[in-house]
Amino acid sequence: MPEKEKRNGTWLMTAFALLLLFLLGFLIITMLEAREQERVTMLREEQNAILQLLNESDEGAEEGLEAYEAAAATLEKSAQPVSDLLHLVTNHMPEGSAIAGFDYASPSQLEVTVRLFEMREAASLQDYLLQEPLFEQVTMTTLNYQEILSEEELHTEMEPVYRYEAVYELRIDEEYDGMEDRDAD
Repeated sequence: MPEKEKRNGTWLMTAFALLLLFLLGFLIITMLEAREQERVTMLREEQNAILQLLNESDEGAEEGLEAYEAAAATLEKSAQPVSDLLHLVTNHMPEGSAIAGFDYASPSQLEVTVRLFEMREAASLQDYLLQEPLFEQVTMTTLNYQEILSEEELHTEMEPVYRYEAVYELRIDEEYDGMEDRDAD
């Protein structure tokens, strides 16, 4: 009997090994593509979230800027120049009196401290300021009396000796527009 030839299975093993390598390569590439696609999706989501935050902050910044510009415009309309206010107050002050303090903290509120010789001068100044149309309200918040110095101290002092110190709180009429008319005079 003739001997059967043994089949050579190397080509079958080689084909199987190549098929296995091909399949393994395909799986690896597919997994890498899936990971990369997942990473791209996450980056796009982050990018969209960041863009949304930027848009919201831009809108908030624009709204804040508009509010700031509106507030600045309101202040420009209502604020009176300090020199004009000081001029009005000093024009009504009695002769020889002096301003000890001037606080213009807000566009509609002014506090003036004046040193005077007599109590009636404090009342007179308040009356003059009440007649001024620029001021809505004039209030004398305090009136302090200072002791007269002794005879020796009076002769050594070079400055006038004020007996009263009055603090006035003035509320400015924000709608008053007569300062320009006064400048023309």
